[in-house]
Amino acid sequence: MKNLPTRRLELFYRAPAPDEARRSQERIFERLHELERENGTHIETHKWPMRVVLERDTDERAARALASYTEFDNWAHSHHMSLRPYFTEHESHWFTGEDTNELILPMVCLAVYDGDELVDVFPRTEGNHAVSINQFLDRLESELGHYELTHQPAR
Repeated sequence: MKNLPTRRLELFYRAPAPDEARRSQERIFERLHELERENGTHIETHKWPMRVVLERDTDERAARALASYTEFDNWAHSHHMSLRPYFTEHESHWFTGEDTNELILPMVCLAVYDGDELVDVFPRTEGNHAVSINQFLDRLESELGHYELTHQPAR
């Protein structure tokens, strides 16, 4: 069996979530747990907020979410891809009572690392084509007949 480079999958999710979004999250969790159980793939999960105030959010979870978004966005731009419309930035005043720039995070996001290097992010767009987490998982599950995923310990 050919070895796939060492991979770490990190799943980011919002909670609580509306019923339909929660069911979608649960289906993704189930697929990832199956990969973990059947192939030893270790999945790290991170709960993140619905929104981050860009100029002044000092909450630790929001700061980690913003750092992840920045990493993902830089990766996407360097590969001529986009994280929009899944991540959106806009001006708002309802959350803080003042005009602020906010980042709205998607209900679920999957980052794929090879060691410490980010190698993929889902969902994303390539031109006008959306690439979902489920499309990635379909491809990964089909490749498992040819590759072996190994666990990279969490940082």
